[in-house]
Amino acid sequence: MAKFSDTSLQQYLDSGEHVLWNGRPRQGFAFQRLDLLLIPFSLLWSGFMFFGAYSFLMSVVADDFPYAPSLFDLVWILFSAIGIYLVVGRFLFDRYYRSGLLYAITDQRVLIRGKTPWKSMTSYDLSTLSGLKLVEHSNGRGTIQIDQSSRSGFGSGNGLEVWHPCFGRSGQLWQVEQPREVMRILRESVKLA
Repeated sequence: MAKFSDTSLQQYLDSGEHVLWNGRPRQGFAFQRLDLLLIPFSLLWSGFMFFGAYSFLMSVVADDFPYAPSLFDLVWILFSAIGIYLVVGRFLFDRYYRSGLLYAITDQRVLIRGKTPWKSMTSYDLSTLSGLKLVEHSNGRGTIQIDQSSRSGFGSGNGLEVWHPCFGRSGQLWQVEQPREVMRILRESVKLA
């Protein structure tokens, strides 16, 4: 039986509930295959937006009279900020978010605790789980999808999984170590529930 190294999860366990496994998602910066498309797109987006913002700032500096920016000028600045987020910020946010995620499989349920930026606890009762899916990655880790109901077709999910694979989808143990062993523990626990 595994023990939590983080005592803050103990408060979520029911009396008599035993932890069978606990872990974390992959830590540090994580790149995915889709980044081969997203990074050039975000650089192109940012290039256009920075050019527009630069043109706006140069026009303000060149004018000798007080300048009131138009809505169009403010939109360039807003979209430039979005460009910075797409190029750099999304990687920093994703890393920060995953640093606080903890996963646990007990003899009664699966727990996913998010610590940052919003403290949350998601619980999946083992007796209601069906359609578990294991996706193995080339780095030896794997993702176990435990909530298939929220991903049943084109456009499913909240759309964030493109930019943040760990944050966008609920109901998954993202890039865990020894995924086959974790899947075995989960399947046996579901059978006994």
